[in-house]
Amino acid sequence: MPGSADRLARTLPGPLAELATSAREWARAMLREGPAFRAVGEELAATERFSAEQLTDWQWQKLEQAVRHAYARTVYYRELFDSLGITPEDIRSAEDFARLPIVTKDDILERPRDFRASGGHGLIVLEDGTSGTSGRPLRVPRDLRSIVFEHAHLHRQLLWAGWKPGQRRAWLRGDSFLPIDRDRPPFWHRVLGRAMLKLSSYHLKEAHLAGCLDALRRFGPTILQAYPSSAAWLARGLLARGDDPIRMNGVVTSSETLRADQKRDIERAFACRVFDWYGTFERVAAIGTCERGGRHLISDYAYGELIPDPETDSLRIIGTSWSNRVFPVLRYDAGDRVAPAKEPCDCGRAFPTTGEVLGRQDDVVVTRDGRSVGRLDHVFKEARGIREAQIVQERAGEVVIRFVPDGEGARAGEALLRAARERLGSSTRVSVQPVERLERGPRGKLQLVVSKLDPPERNGALAPKEVSR
Repeated sequence: MPGSADRLARTLPGPLAELATSAREWARAMLREGPAFRAVGEELAATERFSAEQLTDWQWQKLEQAVRHAYARTVYYRELFDSLGITPEDIRSAEDFARLPIVTKDDILERPRDFRASGGHGLIVLEDGTSGTSGRPLRVPRDLRSIVFEHAHLHRQLLWAGWKPGQRRAWLRGDSFLPIDRDRPPFWHRVLGRAMLKLSSYHLKEAHLAGCLDALRRFGPTILQAYPSSAAWLARGLLARGDDPIRMNGVVTSSETLRADQKRDIERAFACRVFDWYGTFERVAAIGTCERGGRHLISDYAYGELIPDPETDSLRIIGTSWSNRVFPVLRYDAGDRVAPAKEPCDCGRAFPTTGEVLGRQDDVVVTRDGRSVGRLDHVFKEARGIREAQIVQERAGEVVIRFVPDGEGARAGEALLRAARERLGSSTRVSVQPVERLERGPRGKLQLVVSKLDPPERNGALAPKEVSR
């Protein structure tokens, strides 16, 4: 429904297009915000105020249930436990649990069906894909229970940011609800009946800046939910124009690593604090920002382990989900790290504090018509027949998608071309290049988007020197 609603919205004129976008949000609300959502919300209101001892006991109950379920319902964990000569009943402490081997993305990609649990998931099971930080597509099914659980936690993060149900909020993320080649306003849709303004993150172009800022100011949202790169683009444009701040209670960022310079400029432009949310596609860990500005490992979301990495003086994020019973994963390496906490938070929650998230640092792509497009992992979500892929830009308006084929390379290339053109537009030259391997950066990590443009060209005209001091 969500994807088809976006495709429909791109073909319809003004009011009908807004109606299609609104229909998407209504469908999401019907799916996510029923009695189960309210029940989870009530539980979270209690668990976030647990003492450390209460929280540990509550977590352990959830973890025991997750371990028993994984062993009883999945081929992978049944074989693993049997090979170790143990049963779920043998795991009686955190030390026992830590003896289980850490699972990686490669493990899942090698045996995806063996991680899927058998039976008993209800009528609604959705499957989504991601490339993560590696450019290797991974598809994970989720049951309705997991979807509602996730939504309840994100809802609580909005409450921490100063939003209340019914108040206005703006959205600047990866929804593709406008024709990519559209070059006249509006570059936004009002969501009828949801007090929401959705701006297109695929139309961030200097010529469109004034209209986007004016629409945002007139709408008057309490909060903005956005990719860090998109929110920073708007913020730097506003600061470069010398306009008064567009005041909000908070800006909630997620899905990309929030850089210090982005945070500074966003807070200046919108006269509020940035509340950064870190989550994983596999739903095994989450880090949120409380109203005091502290970063917390969300201990009622999943069982998180922060394991020291002596080489980098950082902490590896290892997580275990107890919400997605259709695809249980125990001790999963999220592939990201966090800095150690510099000081405790005085908010009173027992959730552990962390430093900044040291995750993905993808570049943005500059299109031929001057748009800055970030968070392009959507290009790979529906891809089949590729092991991994990477977008490389050496000249503005041109990109090359390099990919390692897995099977029918020609078909995979065609699918990547279609997806990229949907998000970059017909004027931007896109080519695909099958390769035997992709170059990796430090510690063997693959950067999904690599820009080789000079900094002024990469940042566009909206990052003047006086803003970046």
